[in-house]
Parts: sequence; C-alpha cells; structure tokens
Amino acid sequence: MQASMNKNKESRKEEIKYRGLELLSLFVFGVLILFLILINFDVAGLESYRDLYGDFYGILAFLGGLIGLFVSRRWGHYHSLFGRAILFLSFGLLAQVFGQISYSYYFYVLGVYVPYPSVGDIGYFGSIPLYIIGVYYLARVCGVKYGMSNINRILQSIIIPLLVLFFSYVFLLMGYSTEGVPFLTVLLDFAYPIGQVVYISMALLVFMLSRGILGGIMKKPVIVLLTALAVQYIADYSFLYRNNRDIWQSAGMSDFFYTVAYLLMTLAILEIGKRVSIGSKE
Repeated sequence: MQASMNKNKESRKEEIKYRGLELLSLFVFGVLILFLILINFDVAGLESYRDLYGDFYGILAFLGGLIGLFVSRRWGHYHSLFGRAILFLSFGLLAQVFGQISYSYYFYVLGVYVPYPSVGDIGYFGSIPLYIIGVYYLARVCGVKYGMSNINRILQSIIIPLLVLFFSYVFLLMGYSTEGVPFLTVLLDFAYPIGQVVYISMALLVFMLSRGILGGIMKKPVIVLLTALAVQYIADYSFLYRNNRDIWQSAGMSDFFYTVAYLLMTLAILEIGKRVSIGSKE
C-alpha cells in the first residue's frame, strides 16, 4: 500500500515537472510570436527590430535542446532507446542554435548579411542526420518492424513525401540555373529537401506501423514529432525559396515557421519523455 502511494507521488511529481516545462516552452513561444506580430505591424516602430528577432527566436530551440537533455537523463541518456531518441532530437535542436549563432556572427562581426552557404549550415544541415537518428531510435522503441507484411504502409510512407519533394523541386528550382552558382550552394539546395524527406518518411512510417503497438501510448508523441518535422521542412523550404529569389527578410514567414517548428519539437520531446518505457531498456 505504502509502495503504491509513493509510486503515485513520484508519478504526480513527474507530471507536474513535465507540465511546468510545457508551460515554460509555450510562454517563450507566446512572447516570441507577440514580438513577431508587433514587428510586422510596425507597432511603436518595432519594424526596425527585424534582425533582432532573427537573432533571438533560436532561444526556443536552445530551451528545447536543454529540456531534451534533461528528459533524456530520466531515461538513462544513451543507455536506453528512449534516451537515445530524445538525445538525438535534442542535438538536432541544438544544431539549429549553432546555425543561428553562426549567422549572427557573420552579420554583426563580419558584416555579411544572410551568408548561404556558410559555417552555419553545418548546424542547420547537421540537424537533418541527427533527427533521422532520433526517429530511428524512436522506431525501435515502438517496436516497428519493416517486414514485407507492411509493404503497403511502407510504400505509402515513401510515396507521399516523394510527391511533396517533387512539387517542392518544381516550385523551388523552377528555372534554376547552376551557371555561376558555387557547387556547395547547388549541393545544399538539393540536399536539404532530400534529407528532410527521409526523416519525414521515417516518422510517417513509425506512425503508420506503431499505432497498435505499446497500447497506442506512442500515438500522440509520434503525431507531434511528425508535425514538427513537417513544419521544419516548410521552414527550410521557405528560406531556400525566398533566399534564392532575394526576397528573404528576418522576422518573415520563414522565421515564423522555424519558431513553430522549434516549439513542436520541444513538445514532441516532452511527450516522448512522458511515455512509459515498455521494453525500451537494453
């Protein structure tokens, strides 16, 4: 009886802790979005602070990365599948922070505006393999098996993102000319969408194959994660599209989508952390 009461108390403490982290993330997001709205409507002359928003909205990714490191400790960091999934998703967020800090350094110290590609893309592009690894470990947590019996769902999870990729290339690279364009720029223009389609396909497959596994407890976390990755794709697509046409600006639609993606990834990490670890310990 006493043991049961202690367990309930611990469970309640964990619930309060996760809820507090969720509220903190939502609060930071709310402040950032309010600032973004004020900037775009030029309230009290705040339109001049566009670059400042571009420097600071990454604080949400930094917060999410720290939260992820904290939550992964609850599951033994690298010593459990849950811990690894959360850890690599957190590293993906922190890689985004590195990219943003690098861009700010170029702007304020070197006087270079929106350098693409640059050192910052080590972080921005580096988040792609980190997210892929995170989704892979989440798939193992969910007990996803890639057998031939699931061939229809596997095909669906591949075909849908490929269609998205096709239409993205049609609009993003319509009239695209490599003449005079540095090789690294061309490489990244093609590699970003391809890499992101990989992790979206994997997350979609996890969702489709894990709905009846672990009592369905991973359904919500996977949905939030899938949404976060999709919004991240939209954010990068928006940046590449606008940057290639010289119409990108700080505190615009691209930065809005990045801010939303960071919030959703943070919430996904928290949702994964709240799940009961069934068979995840090695």
